[in-house]
Amino acid sequence: VLQVLSLAIPIGFITMFSGIVCDAKAELNLKMMITVIYIVLLIGLFMLLREYGIVGFATAVLIGEMIRMGLYQYAMKRVLGLRFSSQLRCYIPGVINGLIIAGIIHLLSTFLRDLQLPVAVVLACQITASGIVFLLLTLLFPHKVLRVEIGQVLNKLGVREDSSSY
Repeated sequence: VLQVLSLAIPIGFITMFSGIVCDAKAELNLKMMITVIYIVLLIGLFMLLREYGIVGFATAVLIGEMIRMGLYQYAMKRVLGLRFSSQLRCYIPGVINGLIIAGIIHLLSTFLRDLQLPVAVVLACQITASGIVFLLLTLLFPHKVLRVEIGQVLNKLGVREDSSSY
């Protein structure tokens, strides 16, 4: 159940940005329509998947979030004129970094479980390792899409004039 919800919750976070854009652009009717569609869809999915218990509930939330994300992607295309490919390209660095971090946490967890360490120690190691890997991937080895964004921020801060060197 937690694994399914761990996929659904980040999708919900992604759609928050689109909701904020709708608020800022005064597209409240569009946002309201997406919210109503999501609620009706979620109720339907809960009814459809109720036989599967808590796993069905989690799956319904995941499917609902994926559809809501698609609706918000359409809304961003309409409101901001962004193509779907441009919108999806923004997620590439996060997905790649997330997959790498998840793989490292999995390997670390497997190793630490074999040592039969207390759960708190395993959790502390997982958090520390994921933080270190995240910082390394973001700051030292950023994806090219992220590298451009970091360069723009550094240039605005006056920290670095030529961002092509990293």
